[in-house]
Amino acid sequence: NALGYDAMTVGNHEYNFGPAVFTSTLGAANFSMLQANVYDDGSYGLDEVPVLPSAIFTMTGPTGDIDVAVLGIGNHRVPSYELPSNIPGLTFTNPIEEAQDRVPYLAATNDVVVALTHIGFTTNPDSVEVDENVDTNLAAQTAGIDAILGGHSHTDPTRQTSSSGDYLYLPAFVGGTDGEPVIIHHSYRYNNYLGEVILGLDPFDARGSVDYEVVTRVGRALKVDAATVEEDPEVVGIVQPYADLLAAYNATELGQTEVPITALTAYTEETNGANLQADAAVWELEVNNGIDVDFHLSGAMSNRAVAASATVTSPVTLTVADMFTLMPYENSLVVMEMNGPQLKEILERSYRNYYYYKYVADAGGYSYYTTCFLDTNAGNQIIYQDGFPSLPNGNNVRALIIDGVPVDFSDETTMYRVSTVNYLAAGACNYSDGGSTLWPLDQIVNDTQFYVRDAVINYISAQTEPIAPAVEGRIVFQIPFRGYLPIVAK
Repeated sequence: NALGYDAMTVGNHEYNFGPAVFTSTLGAANFSMLQANVYDDGSYGLDEVPVLPSAIFTMTGPTGDIDVAVLGIGNHRVPSYELPSNIPGLTFTNPIEEAQDRVPYLAATNDVVVALTHIGFTTNPDSVEVDENVDTNLAAQTAGIDAILGGHSHTDPTRQTSSSGDYLYLPAFVGGTDGEPVIIHHSYRYNNYLGEVILGLDPFDARGSVDYEVVTRVGRALKVDAATVEEDPEVVGIVQPYADLLAAYNATELGQTEVPITALTAYTEETNGANLQADAAVWELEVNNGIDVDFHLSGAMSNRAVAASATVTSPVTLTVADMFTLMPYENSLVVMEMNGPQLKEILERSYRNYYYYKYVADAGGYSYYTTCFLDTNAGNQIIYQDGFPSLPNGNNVRALIIDGVPVDFSDETTMYRVSTVNYLAAGACNYSDGGSTLWPLDQIVNDTQFYVRDAVINYISAQTEPIAPAVEGRIVFQIPFRGYLPIVAK
């Protein structure tokens, strides 16, 4: 509010925290909150904010008012990131089709149409975070848009990267279906650039009344550098109390570790960082919340490491800041009942993730996170057969052993209470086929909304001695014997 925004489009992370946080936080905005491609049956509360499809702004021009329509286009992939319990009553529609339905009216009744989007700049075969519904295609397939201001793909406007495709820098220009150029601009991420777009308008009288036509389009990226950009005292006064609270919280000491904690290689192997998170998750559910769990399945929350100098004789004190380093994302714990065939399907997908991470460089369109390769908690073991160079064939999981007892992958009647994280359960990390998650969401028994990070914080704080998480054979790979007959030649 203090920055004087006119409008904002809703991004995918606004949906991370459920409807109560969404409506109470965004409802405090004194500017327009926009997303045309989301519909609410009344369960979520979009009208409480309210979230609107578009907003009209009128400015005084040299020969009459200038009407500017701003259309909000949000991320349509939210159901792939969030469990249904986090987005009750919401339906997300195709962003380009939604724009094509709405832009003609906006263009006919306004002088300028700006699309404020959060779908990504352009197609990127190396990323699963964007598909064909991106800003460059929105511009090319829709008549009547003058400018697109976008986000989501973290596209650096100053250089060519994988997320900028064939474009050397931004803003970029794409021809619309009406032959008019559309200017597209992104400002990277984390407030490190301020994007500026200037549209030049020329008044004309084609319809018998004063009207305007966009005739020039230009833009630039302004670097936001604390060394050269002076902070605004009013904004500092608003932010500083929160910054102080966060700094104090981050400095909170939790306990000590006698070993470095790492998940750097958790894409393809067991790590003590992933083990710590799995153990803490089960401890939190059972000890702190009284929720029975047979075992945990999830990878590490990120490929990070802390406490590099820790030894038995010189343990390192762990702080909340270390936990944010290891687990920067709001992944919450969910418990569901699963049978043998369902577990087999999930573990085979985990192996497929491992295979592509280890053996296929730059696997295009494949999600690449440590969370995607499943680990388990203490006392259990996952055994795979590494069939390289053969592709994953659905028969690479040899065993899942729980407290010494193998799971019968053919048994549909025995149900296990399995904990995982909401991100995986929603079908992210390649755990989906045809847009449908492989996890049985209709068998969820506890959607805790409790973060893995907080579980580890509580777990370490409860220990009376320094922790020493270890790699202990929870994930095993068997290499099949490959015999070759000798060849004798002369």
